[in-house]
Amino acid sequence: MSKRFLVLLIGVFACTAAFAQTGNLDGTVFLSPGGAGAAGATVTLHRNMHPDDSVSTTTDANGFYSFSNIASGGWQAVERLEGHLPGFGMAFVPDGGTAHLNIVLGPPLDETGSVAGT
Repeated sequence: MSKRFLVLLIGVFACTAAFAQTGNLDGTVFLSPGGAGAAGATVTLHRNMHPDDSVSTTTDANGFYSFSNIASGGWQAVERLEGHLPGFGMAFVPDGGTAHLNIVLGPPLDETGSVAGT
């Protein structure tokens, strides 16, 4: 491989990395409006217009979650915790920035799978 080609190849990769369009998304999943954070909830992001592009994580003890270096643009979030209906939200992740999305889970379910208290 010639030295000139190698320098060109390195330059192409450097430019690609410099123009990568990524950002971050974080937030908290709550058990109820104004309630405690939902520890152990699964947060799954689905990229708008790219249905096969999804990422997931689990909330910490306080219900906090974060995604780093995900594609910038629109994302749909689904939060799930056993015993609750899921929560939903949407966020726009800015290129090189951080979006924040706090979500409240749906109401708790009773042992039959119905909304508790109804």
